[in-house]
This record gives sequence, C-alpha cells and structure tokens, in this order.
Amino acid sequence: MPHIIVEYSENLAERLDVQGLLETLRQTLGARSDANIDASRVATRAYSTPHFHATGQFPDAFVAISLRLLKGRSVEIRQS
Repeated sequence: MPHIIVEYSENLAERLDVQGLLETLRQTLGARSDANIDASRVATRAYSTPHFHATGQFPDAFVAISLRLLKGRSVEIRQS
C-alpha cells in the first residue's frame, strides 16, 4: 500500500485545506496509469509541526510531501 505523508508548519493550518490536499494527492497518484495504483488503497496522513526552521523564499512556513512505495513495486514504477 502506498503512503503519502504531508508535513506542514502549524502557521499554515488555517490557510491550508489539508483534507483537500490529501484527497488531491491520493487521486493524482491513483490516476497514473503507469504506476498501477488503486487510489482507494493509498494511505494518506498529515502532521503539523509548531517548531521548524525553514529557509529559502518562504522562511516562515513549509510544506513537505513524502511518498513511500515498498519493494512490491518494480524499480521502474518507484523511479517514475
């Protein structure tokens, strides 16, 4: 089962539609015909964090998205 994990700074909680983001990510991953992933089997979760240090263009906030695909998928699928 694929996992999508979203981490974001707590100060974005009121501006970020977390449920909508998770649903969009789940549906997008499931729509990839080359990955052969059933969207209903994608696990999604999100965590806000009150303590962080961000850099770059937006030093006051961050969003990080991770995708985990286990060894059951081919190397080609995991790389794509």
